Amino acid sequence: MAPQPAADKPAVSMMGGARLGLFNATWPLARLTADRTTLKLSVLGKAVVFSRESVLELIAMKGLISHGLQIRHTDDSYPSRIIFWTFSPSALKSGLESIGWRVS
Repeated sequence: MAPQPAADKPAVSMMGGARLGLFNATWPLARLTADRTTLKLSVLGKAVVFSRESVLELIAMKGLISHGLQIRHTDDSYPSRIIFWTFSPSALKSGLESIGWRVS
């Protein structure tokens, strides 16, 4: 049997860039981490944290040079447009799906 990850350690962690509303941070200024219940996007030392219940949809996106993951959510305290940009979209998608997040 394979060892289980520590409960406090995220199952998915990836460096990238991010767009939060009109603000844009390029690679490597953002990090997306996730476990089965929480999705967290850290940008320049500030974190945007979503519970599974507040995430409506995770949408795979393609930009000019990189791919992204748009986070559609219900939390009014965060910008409505939030995108995490990555150079490894398939690894991000498979990692998230392996812990129960659906990426469309």
